[in-house]
Amino acid sequence: MGKNSSLRREQLWLLKDKYAGKPCSAFFSDIERLPRGEPLPYIIGWVPFLDASIKISRGTLIPRVETEYWTEKAILEIKEKYNKKIRVLDMFSGSGCIGISVLKALPNAHVTLSDKYEYALSQIAENLRHNEIRKTQFEVVQSDFLDNIYGSFDVVLANPPYLSKKRVKKIDTSVLLWEPLEALFAEKDGLNYLFMLIENFKKILKKNGTLYIEHDPWQVSSLKKKVGSIPNISYEFIRDQFGKERVLKISPHV
Repeated sequence: MGKNSSLRREQLWLLKDKYAGKPCSAFFSDIERLPRGEPLPYIIGWVPFLDASIKISRGTLIPRVETEYWTEKAILEIKEKYNKKIRVLDMFSGSGCIGISVLKALPNAHVTLSDKYEYALSQIAENLRHNEIRKTQFEVVQSDFLDNIYGSFDVVLANPPYLSKKRVKKIDTSVLLWEPLEALFAEKDGLNYLFMLIENFKKILKKNGTLYIEHDPWQVSSLKKKVGSIPNISYEFIRDQFGKERVLKISPHV
């Protein structure tokens, strides 16, 4: 598809999703932003994510379809496993899309949404209000990794920064120019937070709990070596809708 065709398609999406199909002066101002490469979700201001409507502004990572796919699978697994009240932790929450989707699907869940950055916490709070989540169902915590996380959880869902700076040439220019780099890249060839989660999850996960970690498919070999060194656990890699191993699922032996 040519560049002009792609721009035309984005214009139609913008008109439909933001302006209900009715052109106006604001619409024509918005379409001037498209040729600069600004991602369409920032211009529209929200994205669908499972049963949630997630508002996003520049500075917040745009939720990916791969994340939506594994989140749905995780929710189905949680429904099958638990028929009681459970505690869930959504780490590196960003826009709050994962935790909010859990809250909308699982009325028996209390979710703690955590992130390091103020802009993310503001976006999470806005999305919780926008999706009409009851205040008794959640807690929002500013935390650098596990600094302010207390207690143990039945389920931990983590989508940390995991891209390697060595592979920057493989990343779309629009992503590098517009999205928050601190939510994308991690040290140690992208493995820093992934390894930290594997090393520390027993501090926050209940003995019969489950941890889900999103990662880059090329990191599977390194993750297998790391997780294989941890005693008394089971693990598997979950494939995304494109057939790529995208999520490491870890469960301690009871």
